[in-house]
Amino acid sequence: MFGLLTAGHVSAQWNLINPLPTNNNLKDMIFLNTSKGVAVGMSGTILTTSNGGDIWKTVPFHSFTNLNSVASPDSDAVFICGDNGLLIKTDFSFILIDTLESGQYGNLNKILFLNHSVGFCIGNDRLILKTTDAGRHWIPVTFGYKGDLVDLSFPDDSVGYLAGSFYTPFSEYSATLLITRDQGTSWNLVDSLKFTPNAICFTDSLTGFIASYDLLKTTDGGKSWSADTLPDYYFLDVCFQDKQNGWAISYEGNLVKTMDGGNSWNRITRNGTSNHILVLDQDTLFTYGYGGDIWVSRDGGMQWTETGQGNRNPLSVISFVDDKRGFILGDSVLYRTTDAGVNWQMEDHTAGNIDDAAFANKDRCLALAWRGTWLTTDGCRTWHQVNVSLPRAVYGCAFADESTAYITGVEYGHFFSYAVVLKSIDGGETWTTDSLPGKPLIRELHFMPDGTGFAMGFSGGLYKTPDAGKSWEQIAGMPVRTAFRKMNFPTMETGYATGVFTDTSGRPYNVICKTIDAGNQWAQVFLEDTSFRPEYSGVYFVDESKGYVTGSEGFILKTTDGGTSWTKDFSTNGLYAIGGTGGRIWAIGAYGTILSNQIDSGLGIPDSASRLNLIKAIYPNPFQRQVEVNLSLDQQGPVRITVTDLTGRRMLDLTLIFSAGESTWTFDGSHLAPGVYILNLSSGLGFSSARMLKISRE
Repeated sequence: MFGLLTAGHVSAQWNLINPLPTNNNLKDMIFLNTSKGVAVGMSGTILTTSNGGDIWKTVPFHSFTNLNSVASPDSDAVFICGDNGLLIKTDFSFILIDTLESGQYGNLNKILFLNHSVGFCIGNDRLILKTTDAGRHWIPVTFGYKGDLVDLSFPDDSVGYLAGSFYTPFSEYSATLLITRDQGTSWNLVDSLKFTPNAICFTDSLTGFIASYDLLKTTDGGKSWSADTLPDYYFLDVCFQDKQNGWAISYEGNLVKTMDGGNSWNRITRNGTSNHILVLDQDTLFTYGYGGDIWVSRDGGMQWTETGQGNRNPLSVISFVDDKRGFILGDSVLYRTTDAGVNWQMEDHTAGNIDDAAFANKDRCLALAWRGTWLTTDGCRTWHQVNVSLPRAVYGCAFADESTAYITGVEYGHFFSYAVVLKSIDGGETWTTDSLPGKPLIRELHFMPDGTGFAMGFSGGLYKTPDAGKSWEQIAGMPVRTAFRKMNFPTMETGYATGVFTDTSGRPYNVICKTIDAGNQWAQVFLEDTSFRPEYSGVYFVDESKGYVTGSEGFILKTTDGGTSWTKDFSTNGLYAIGGTGGRIWAIGAYGTILSNQIDSGLGIPDSASRLNLIKAIYPNPFQRQVEVNLSLDQQGPVRITVTDLTGRRMLDLTLIFSAGESTWTFDGSHLAPGVYILNLSSGLGFSSARMLKISRE
């Protein structure tokens, strides 16, 4: 049995509680004046500030489309471009949002206005859009050079430069630099670059800079380039306040500054996850980027202040030791709660970067970190390092009871490798070598309160113990070609496991399996193609029917019927674990992400009455080529549209903005194979799902 997958909206009921205002990567930032600013980023992130950038607030956009750039021709209008050809116009209030383009073009990467009237928007597959009427109309500009366009720079109203890159099969990325001398009406090739540009900035018609692996400068209009000798490398952004004063930022968030037109650069070291820079004036600078990181300097870059709240270190483990007390552990940080997650207190963690941890009870915890194995016996308040010889690759740890603990891994060399199981019978203080029958390589261990446990083989195979590891036997009812990774039992009989299923051709799939007899027999309930995708990272079930699965790509699956059907919602950053207690659930992951969800409020999917309000009709159905979808909205707004097959493979994913009332959207399904497809429409007000049958032409 394979579960049916539909799409929902994560932001409606999942609340971000760390870091604030966002955990989404930011791509661009502008200021309309000294007070009002706008930042945009991944998964539809829009932030605004009204006090010069000290405090930022999230603007609800109700879309997961990645937003890549923002620009303004004046102090009122705001233009934003993003993936799937999305180009919108709004004002600083963001009450009315007009969609100028969506779906017609590929990803739009950069938008720039030269003055009140003239602007450009560039994107993938040699796309240039130009406006001469303040953004009311955008006209494609054609030119004969292939490539995905990444950045453009106009040192004056007539002369501009454009950089792009393209990939040649069985070769490397190639890059080109184009120039216009007639305000973008025509573009000519300057040269084929020997490096991939991340950003460009020209200070006059001949002098320019490119942020690439090195920071490069030209004084002859891009015909030749020289690299500056700097301690940093792989620069992501470069900008100049005037011809003499400029800044550049590397992937590590380190800044370099020039005061002589780029002849020399001085390094200003910063620790952060920023990868873009915005210079407002001689004193005020912003850096921003990964994980929603925003820093501001008011003294020319000497002192920096983070404008958001919360720690952005990655989080890897969440565990509740009873119905009130819980812990979240990550990279040098620990959160604890004593009131079922109503409040969390953040503390530094001496163990450093924690990869895995296991709790024996409310006081004893074993943590595997880069800097060794650590143990606490007082509820994570103090830690001491355990003297244990770990294998070269460590996979995980678990407590079978309050005294018995295990660590699994593999030891290997140039010509050998073998499985390692370490066992402690004194709560993790001392360790001896142990093994399972046949010495299989064990990826994960899971134990239930009565000592029943499961050992999950790295390449397949499942082993069960009824007595906290004193004896093991291999389970015969394991699905073939399936390797489990994570497991959760809401009851002693009913359990769920996530893992990887490999078909006879060697193609991998993410799989969710279920047992109703305490783990002796397992059946697949959900299968998803995982080509070039990581494995599921966590599983947690509230009861026998309602549960959640996280993915390190940043999605959350939910079922309310024991795995028969699933909804799939999206975060932006990787989610590494999930857990819950007392009516709430938390998903944690990259950049300090902590999402909270009330169990009874669902996963952002409105009730069935709301679901009926979006899709009014689909015609024809069955269809051969095109389908017209009639939909109705109570108010203007964005609608996310996805089309999937019955295995959950996504055939279409885009966001369009519709006017209030009835609208018609046409879907071209001529490229689809005959079969049943699921159409999903979701907005901030409702959700609809319908089946469409594609039939072959006569």
